[in-house]
Amino acid sequence: MHKRIIVMAKGQQLEAWGSLRKICDAHGFNYNTLKNYSYPFVYRGWVFHRVLFNQPSQPIQPGEGK
Repeated sequence: MHKRIIVMAKGQQLEAWGSLRKICDAHGFNYNTLKNYSYPFVYRGWVFHRVLFNQPSQPIQPGEGK
């Protein structure tokens, strides 16, 4: 089983979370809205990516998350 984490970026600020619900609680986001988006996506200036934990990642293509 592969563990996936959510990496959020806004400017130079980065955050990594293991749960979308905890992100929503910490930032005051609406969980029912965010759970329907496909990754990567942008919400309130934050770019959300879902990545494998402890695995090499693929480079992000220009324009992804817009």
